[in-house]
Amino acid sequence: MPRWLPFALFFPFLGCIIYLANIRGLPLWFYRIEAAYEIDKVGHFFLMGTLAWCANHALGWKKLPLGPLSFFAGSVGVLILVSLEEFSQYWIPTRTCEWKDLLADVLGIFLIGRLRFSQQRSEPQASEPQRPEISA
Repeated sequence: MPRWLPFALFFPFLGCIIYLANIRGLPLWFYRIEAAYEIDKVGHFFLMGTLAWCANHALGWKKLPLGPLSFFAGSVGVLILVSLEEFSQYWIPTRTCEWKDLLADVLGIFLIGRLRFSQQRSEPQASEPQRPEISA
């Protein structure tokens, strides 16, 4: 499976959700639950985190050095895109620009988006000798 395929499938799906939210086209039950519990923050966390994971996977987990730190390129790109989308809601009458939404986005991007980073530590490095598998 090509590594860009998850991103190519998830990005249009997320675009449809954003479009439906802009035109108030999501199911009515969603708006009732969201008004009562602010459950959309959970959605922001998982949707934007998943988008960041897909972008990082598509870009081969490349990192961008930013001063003494480095960040996954896909996460940085998604953060920029998501920030622009959140701030654009200021001019969309059916939406609200909220800092809590942006915070949930950022947390998802940098927690879910870096899951591969945790997996890399458990994989053997190229310089380490490979141990043969023993089958019973």
